[in-house]
Amino acid sequence: MRKSNAVDETDVTPEDEDGTSALPDDLPEAERKRLMRLRKELRGEELGELEELDAVALRAAIVTASRNLLEVQQARGADQALATAKARAAELDGPYKDGSKHQKARVDYALFLLDRAGG
Repeated sequence: MRKSNAVDETDVTPEDEDGTSALPDDLPEAERKRLMRLRKELRGEELGELEELDAVALRAAIVTASRNLLEVQQARGADQALATAKARAAELDGPYKDGSKHQKARVDYALFLLDRAGG
């Protein structure tokens, strides 16, 4: 099951309630939602720690997190059990995917023809 990316405006950290780390009001809505999703993922001590870092420490944190991300991605790519499961899932999903693609094409083309016929 996938984790929802939906952000509830009431879903804030305690720091937000007293305004010490609230987002600026002048952010575009898309950026505000993106940052709220990030803050939700990082809530707690880690969020507070990042917000207290200076520019040099933030750069170091970015490098560290990027290295950690690379390690996780490499481990994922080297996981033979995961690769086997993905291949099996793709094999099992193939007929459903092909069937869905065919039926969507049929609906889209029928809609085109109906529109062209004026109906």
